[in-house]
Amino acid sequence: PGSSRILRAFSLLRWFSACLRESRVDDATLIIAHSLAALPVAVWLARRSRLPLLYDAHELETERAGWSKPIRKIAKAVEASLIRRCDHVILVNDSIRDWYLDAYPGIDASVVRNVPVAPSRIGTSTLRETLGLPPEALVYVYCGALGADRGLSELIEAFRGLGQDRHFVMIGYGHGKDALAKQAHGLKNVHFHDAVPQSELVTLLSGADVGVVVLRTDALSYEYAMPNKLFEYAAAGLGIITGEGPEIKRFANEYPASKHAKLDIDSLREAVTAWTRDELDRLKPSIAAYTPPSWQVEQHRLLAAFDRALENGRRRWA
Repeated sequence: PGSSRILRAFSLLRWFSACLRESRVDDATLIIAHSLAALPVAVWLARRSRLPLLYDAHELETERAGWSKPIRKIAKAVEASLIRRCDHVILVNDSIRDWYLDAYPGIDASVVRNVPVAPSRIGTSTLRETLGLPPEALVYVYCGALGADRGLSELIEAFRGLGQDRHFVMIGYGHGKDALAKQAHGLKNVHFHDAVPQSELVTLLSGADVGVVVLRTDALSYEYAMPNKLFEYAAAGLGIITGEGPEIKRFANEYPASKHAKLDIDSLREAVTAWTRDELDRLKPSIAAYTPPSWQVEQHRLLAAFDRALENGRRRWA
């Protein structure tokens, strides 16, 4: 990050070379590419070793945030030329699957959502004690990467001027943390908390009241995204504030405690101040009765995708 595009392009070529030189797949049964950047290497390895190939696209790969039009054009050309050499493709939600099926008719694809492991029990959160938050205050929380396109700058401004009865906590790390901390300097109701292991996250989140996810949807990948933090908020028993996007809206419509906000300061402040302690208390039974998607169920889709790739690959190389 921060290097020139030319340097990064040459670095990618060096990485390709190192992967091909160092990879040993004598005892492998399946090659998996976890990004478009890894796909050329994976295609070559699969062909060299006559092994099945699975393309696990973790987002709408050619429509990533921050990419210029020339980079997108190159990415689409690469993906279009290589995706049909894959024996199966995994997509992360229905909207992105539909986009891929429309862009590349005839590919064999399935959906495996990025959902968390449901904890067997939720312990006692230390969130309020660690940050010194008053027990009666409503606490709004964001967890994940602290960077651009996450709506965090707008959220900080939405909390500016609100009283000590509402606090905003950002849990995570990222290259944008310093800029966000500078923006929040002097605000006593905006806080940062270090990232915690995944196994501890839901317990920590349970000390808050409302989870927030409002992505900037300029990039199509973000517009179609379904962040796993929504499932984590649900597992922690929180109300939620959600932004735009068909997958996010679909989840919010099914969830018993949600409010919508556009990515602007006034709309976010309106959604934040709309929640009350009485409303959240009234909705707690409905939230507790809701069963969010969990990896214990979703893992079977992944295993089925592996089987599909192996079956198709064996047929191709027979």
